[in-house]
Amino acid sequence: MQFRELTACDYGASTIRKRFFMVPRCDGKVIVWPKPTHGGPKSLLVQTGKLKPWRLSYEIIDLVHTVP
Repeated sequence: MQFRELTACDYGASTIRKRFFMVPRCDGKVIVWPKPTHGGPKSLLVQTGKLKPWRLSYEIIDLVHTVP
């Protein structure tokens, strides 16, 4: 069994919330954790194109079509 705390923004979500994940296995296979796909816009990995920049909330929230 393995557990980790992952930050949602590092995987494409537009939130900085952290999530707790626990993966139990009893089949003898290796637990494979996902690699981050996004990072801080000033990080070297983003600047060199190896990661996408964090998504911002305004990219997702449609303020033009909100109901008053």
